[in-house]
Amino acid sequence: MAESSAPREGAVDALVRARRHARRGAAEWVLALRALLDAAALGLGEKSAARHALLAPFSEILDQWSQRLGGSEEDLGAVILDALGAEIERWERRGADDDEARSVLRALIGLREILWELGLRPHPEPDPGARAFEEAETPASETAGMAAAGTRTG
Repeated sequence: MAESSAPREGAVDALVRARRHARRGAAEWVLALRALLDAAALGLGEKSAARHALLAPFSEILDQWSQRLGGSEEDLGAVILDALGAEIERWERRGADDDEARSVLRALIGLREILWELGLRPHPEPDPGARAFEEAETPASETAGMAAAGTRTG
């Protein structure tokens, strides 16, 4: 008796929907942080976070994150780490001769460290030579046996 694949397809569809909702929720969470940053900036003075000298970079990062989270199916961790890495590089360049920029840079590096401690780490880049090495190490008789059994070798 053949098993129906309908329950499995339904579960996969539900997981895809859950991921999409989680991304939208994360984008909303980032926008909530952005609004709190604005509230803090306005509480300190009459400027929004985007116009505040020290808070503007964080405001921009949060805007970028919310746009990337809300618009694509990229890996959430990669989105955050890529944006944070780009901002760190930018502030490293500005920090060469600006004390305030170095303060922002330290805060961004601190944020990256917190994310690391929370388990958010970059995915290692695939080594193009690794697959060729694995294929070279697999005996031809084993490869033929796996192919006959319907198992992928790569």
